[in-house]
Amino acid sequence: MTDQLFVVRMWYEASGSQPGQWRGSITHVGSGARWYFAELGELNDFIRLRLEAGDVTATAPR
Repeated sequence: MTDQLFVVRMWYEASGSQPGQWRGSITHVGSGARWYFAELGELNDFIRLRLEAGDVTATAPR
């Protein structure tokens, strides 16, 4: 089994008078693939897809 390295970045986007929302991005270090998300479930989907693929050529979910 090979190691997989991910970088996760989270930030809070304020929206004027509306409540803000947490946003994030995840980067798969081995391939450089980056994916943006607004829900933690999407973060899990990206990591699961990469790990199940077993290589760095998997495609991010849309």
